[in-house]
Order: sequence, then structure tokens, then C-alpha cells
Amino acid sequence: MEYDAAKGEALLAAVRVFSEEQTRPALQELQRHKAQLLAPLEPRAPSAEDRQRVQTRAAGVPGLDQLSQADMPLALQLSDELAVNETDAVRLLAAANQARTRAACFVCAMWRARRGVRSAR
Repeated sequence: MEYDAAKGEALLAAVRVFSEEQTRPALQELQRHKAQLLAPLEPRAPSAEDRQRVQTRAAGVPGLDQLSQADMPLALQLSDELAVNETDAVRLLAAANQARTRAACFVCAMWRARRGVRSAR
């Protein structure tokens, strides 16, 4: 592919639109989260603080509101066995529950549709 000087100059002009004051906060945030950005697929390690947050059903744990109190030991066991962070285990369990619910709804809808076809005969 051949270098297009006009496109290169247009890109540089677009980048220069932002002042250093405008870009500094974004660069600081990128630097602060550098490890997570460089390794996005590596699971977070278990943490005593997050385990406590899950056990006490603290606010701010994603997916926690979708799980019952009976699901908490399962989430913690999932964390222990997979060596993933407890809040990630809660999110995984909540996602699995949602998928199971959607699958059950689909099966019920198919059953009702099939029953409707049979009664129409």
C-alpha cells in the first residue's frame, strides 16, 4: 500500500486539534490502567476485599442484584475453583442464569407454538 501524504497530513492536523491540557487527563488514565489494557484477557486474582464485598452483598458488585442469597456460596466456590476474582465469579454466574432463563423462555415459546399448531389441526 502506497503512502498518501495528504491523508497523513490530515491525520496529523486532526491530532493537533486537542491541546496538551485536553489530552493530559486521558494520557494519565491510560498510564494508570496500562496493565489492564495490555492484558485484557487475564483474569483478576481472588481478593479478600472483593470476597467480603460479595459475602455482604455490598452495593457496586456487577450482577449481584441478579443472584439470590443461595447463589452466594456457589459464586464463592466458582471463584475458588477457577482462581478468579469473586466479583468476576458473580458476573459469570449472573450471565449463566440469564442465559438459562432465555433458553427456558425459548423452549416454552416453542412448546406453546407447537401446541397451538396441533390444536389448530
